[in-house]
Order: sequence, then C-alpha cells, then structure tokens
Amino acid sequence: MRGVICTVMEVTDKVRVLARHKEAEERLALSLEASGNIGTWSYDLDTLATHVDERFARLFQVEAALAREGTELNRFTDMIHPDDRPRVLAAITHAIETETLYDTEYRIPQRSGIDVWVNARGKVFADPATADGKMRRRFAGIAVDISERKAQAEALRASEARAEEDRRRLDALLDAAPVGIFYVDRDGKLLVANAANNAISGHYPQSQSADEYGAWRGWHIDGPRAGEPLAAGDWPVA
Repeated sequence: MRGVICTVMEVTDKVRVLARHKEAEERLALSLEASGNIGTWSYDLDTLATHVDERFARLFQVEAALAREGTELNRFTDMIHPDDRPRVLAAITHAIETETLYDTEYRIPQRSGIDVWVNARGKVFADPATADGKMRRRFAGIAVDISERKAQAEALRASEARAEEDRRRLDALLDAAPVGIFYVDRDGKLLVANAANNAISGHYPQSQSADEYGAWRGWHIDGPRAGEPLAAGDWPVA
C-alpha cells in the first residue's frame, strides 16, 4: 500500500518576527547613513566572527570588504591605543559575561599621526530563532567619532587654565603694589582687593552692590570734611 504523508508547520509568527527584525535593521542603517560619523559592529558569540559597516571600518583602518565578510575581533581591538586597550578589552569581557551595557571612550591612532576619539556603546542581543530553531547571540553596538567634542573640551580646559594663570599673575602684581587697590563691577560688587587694601581695612571687604559700602569704615583725610566718616556715596568706586 502506498501513500503520501504531509507535514504542515505553522511558521507565520516566526516569519513576521524575522520581517520586523529586518525592517528595523534597514531603518537603523538609513539613520546611521544620514549621521555620517556613526559606525556599527556585530560580534557573533557563536562563530566569533565580527561584521562591521563601512564607517566602522574606516575608523579602525580596516578594509571594508574584509569587514563586511566578517573577521576576528582582535583585528579591531588591536587598533585601539595601547594605553586604552586593556581597559576596553576588560569592558567588553564584562559586558558579554554579565549582559550589561557596554559604554566606553578610547583612542584610535590614525596613519596621519592623529588620534581619533571614539565613544562605543553596545550590549548582547539574542536574535530571533532561525529556521533550525537555534537562537543566536551577538555583541553589537555603535561607535561614534567624538574627536570634535574632545577637541572642544580640551580647548575649553586650556582656555580656563590660561584664565586662571592670568588671574594669578594679576593678583601677584596687585599684591606687589604699595597702595590699596580694589576692583568692582558696574553694579558695585567687589571683585578684587589687593593685600595693601586688606591691610588698610583689616580684612577682605565684601559687597554685592554700592549700597553696601556704608558698612565700610573710612574717613575724609583733608578738605572741609576732614575727619568725617565716608558715606556709601563717598567711596571713589561709587
């Protein structure tokens, strides 16, 4: 006796999940393309192959074709600045073992001699089950070129350091002066007083406005008002 046995499997939900996953990846790719300075990586925790996009490959100076086909993770980590590499490798290991967020900054020396600063963020993902029912895990994320932001922060730090050095030099010059000197803003708030001024007043005078000068003690030393106390409006800065 002959016959045919047919087996039917309901895979509609699985197909829908895969379709949504593909659609999400396509939307992400378009967003990254528009950004220009964000690259992506995906490290397969089963095959140990690392796939990256063209922007990520450029950051790490790896051939784009090789990056698309998949290569060893250390091909990229070896490009990280030697001073940063141990810290980055430890952060990667921790993120994979604990399945927690990976978020770190590091430098990538370029052939031009400059260092590119990168902020890398990622985590472990479980992809939808494939046709064989196997769930794949991958460590994936993005790398953002933050060199411009780092340069701006360094320029600000250098500017603040120069301003602090200028302030110290001004303080030294003022303190060397044999006369009392103090400097106020347009509202009368006291900003600077030198050592001679403090010696005259016996302390560092405080004021938030010219109205508070009445609390200072001073007297006219000559003229028709000689010996009279100075009123708030009599001070030279008022």
